[in-house]
Parts: sequence; structure tokens; C-alpha cells
Amino acid sequence: SADSVIYRWDLGSGEFSFSDNLTSVFPFNDVPPRNESAWLELISDQDQVAWLDQKAQWLSQQTPSTIRYRIAGEGKTVWVRQSGVSVNNGAQVIGVINFHCRPPATMPIDVRGMKVSSISMSGPEVISPNTAYVYPQELV
Repeated sequence: SADSVIYRWDLGSGEFSFSDNLTSVFPFNDVPPRNESAWLELISDQDQVAWLDQKAQWLSQQTPSTIRYRIAGEGKTVWVRQSGVSVNNGAQVIGVINFHCRPPATMPIDVRGMKVSSISMSGPEVISPNTAYVYPQELV
């Protein structure tokens, strides 16, 4: 996706490295955080525990998994989808971060009551992958 970056997270040092397109897709003017503690500060208070739980899952499993959470800055909140998988015997997590994804509650529901991913949507309901779901702080 045009709003995504590839990342590598060294769990020993806590340092993140990103693909070269990070500054063009990062939703804020500030310099993107490059370590775990700065990244955690960027994550909304409501989502920090879930992100830490996801980190524990990445460390304990060798299968990819994904989390959606909010990052806040410059008076706005942006939903993020982060996918990752533990590699190198748990020394690193690699994956993709999409900086402009839908909030979980806005995912369409099909006739079976299951959430429909944007890739399987068709017709007039299709949302451009470049659509940012940004909310003022007071609405989040």
C-alpha cells in the first residue's frame, strides 16, 4: 500500500529501522520515533496495553499477527495497522505498518456477521487505500 512502510525492530536494542518511504507516509511533521520507548509514547493511552500484549505475542510465536491502534500527535489521532513476525530466534520483529487504516469499528460486516477486509470489498463501498481516518483528539 502507498501508506505503508516495512520495518525491522531489534528487540535487544529496541531500535526500529524503516523503509526509505517513512517520511513521506508518516502522518505527522515530527521525526518518526526510532526506538521502542519513543514509539510507545506515540501510541494512544487507550491502546498502549494492547500494543504491549501484541509485543509479547510477537515474542512468543513464530507466526505473523496484526494489531490496529491509534497514534496521536499534532492535535490529531491516526489509526495504524501493524503486522509483524518474530525472526532470528526472537531477536527481531519484521513487518509492515500502514499509517492510514480504518478504525476497527468501521470495518463493514457481511451477511454472516463477519468483518470484511477492504481488499475483498467491491462496489461503491470501496474506500481508497489513501483515505486517512483522522479524528480530533476530543472524539477519540
